[in-house]
Amino acid sequence: MWGHKLAANTREEFLAALLSLKFFGLDTVRGLVLVEKPRGPPFVPVEKVGWGKVCTSPPPLPAAAWRQGRGERPVTYRSALGRGVYWFEQLGIFRRGREWAVAAGCRGRPPFFGWEKVAGWAVAELLGEAPYWRFWPPLAAPVEGHLLVAGGSGAGKTTFLKRYLSQVPRWYVIDLTEEGEYAGLAETVEGSVDLAAMDPDDQALLYSLGIAAAVGAREPAVSAVQLGALRLVARRGAGLAEFLKELREAPDIPQLTREVLYTKLAAACVEHDGGCRPHPALGRDAEIPPPPAVIRIRPDNPLAAAIAAHGTILKILRRAKGPLVLAIDEYHKIAPRLPVEDPVEKAIREGRHRGVYIAIATQNPQDLKQSLLSIIGNYVYFHLAPPAADLAAQTLNVPTWAVTTLKPGQYLARTRHGPAAGAL
Repeated sequence: MWGHKLAANTREEFLAALLSLKFFGLDTVRGLVLVEKPRGPPFVPVEKVGWGKVCTSPPPLPAAAWRQGRGERPVTYRSALGRGVYWFEQLGIFRRGREWAVAAGCRGRPPFFGWEKVAGWAVAELLGEAPYWRFWPPLAAPVEGHLLVAGGSGAGKTTFLKRYLSQVPRWYVIDLTEEGEYAGLAETVEGSVDLAAMDPDDQALLYSLGIAAAVGAREPAVSAVQLGALRLVARRGAGLAEFLKELREAPDIPQLTREVLYTKLAAACVEHDGGCRPHPALGRDAEIPPPPAVIRIRPDNPLAAAIAAHGTILKILRRAKGPLVLAIDEYHKIAPRLPVEDPVEKAIREGRHRGVYIAIATQNPQDLKQSLLSIIGNYVYFHLAPPAADLAAQTLNVPTWAVTTLKPGQYLARTRHGPAAGAL
């Protein structure tokens, strides 16, 4: 007996593939389809099954039942398929597919008396209770295109991203994790950007992104007027200290706007007493090594981290030549939550033409703009709690509880080529 995973984009495809067989077993413990001979697509071969491994406990019996009484049709139990192995065999020649025999057992076909005769529609109803996402094939290689990895703290997304990068020859990772979990994975440098050395338009963009990410998370009322003033002063080409000084004195910006912006941007300074000593991540222009490389950006100062991370991303994207993967872990810490041009979103829209692909890892996909989520194309979801789980379930085309009941290290995925599943 051979075990296969079953690739299916929808429950309908899952049922159609199973009902096309004359005889098969369904191992609901390990998520295997059991058949007598190896089969081709959409059945993904796993192993030749030893009966000692098939199930850990017998499923509930009977597998299906007839209702007694005049004119009533056969029905199945509504509590979903239990743990164990269920066997299905088509009956008849002229009525093939309309009548089936169903049984439950762990070690090969059940004994003769274990089978029950049911109508074909009842078999479809019974299989409809099966959690078909358990039968998706594992994600065994890098996907084609951009990637989102989402999951709660400790769910496994960082471990997944590390293993994913190990299969990619050329990559950068922007490491925003608290502990610097990618240090040592490749050459590691401290992420930084010398604002005074950058083009004034880039400065304006980075200041805007910093506010949109760090301040906008807590204060969504940052106005378009404030962002416009930010761009106006930034285009004068000053560094952060000079920028703040000019901001306090700029005669062409309303006083209230100047004071609000100064208060927010002063957070990017280590200290300020009539002046500003820039945060270390903004005070020098770090030389970015060739890929693979880790760019470490400490998240202790959210505003400085957002500016430094986006500045580093800009530098990488402008000089990168594919094929290349740019991974950003803990992306929710720098994701802009205001209508500001996002280099990451722009790269996802345009980077594929240059062979540059973006991989984002985040604890909550709801922290990302809908315009970004809709264009990524490949999604890997670990355990999430509602309402983020609702978003993941909608993308995966599974019930919400399929996401909320994932254990640490387990994930479900939807890629451009179909669904996938796995465990770390």
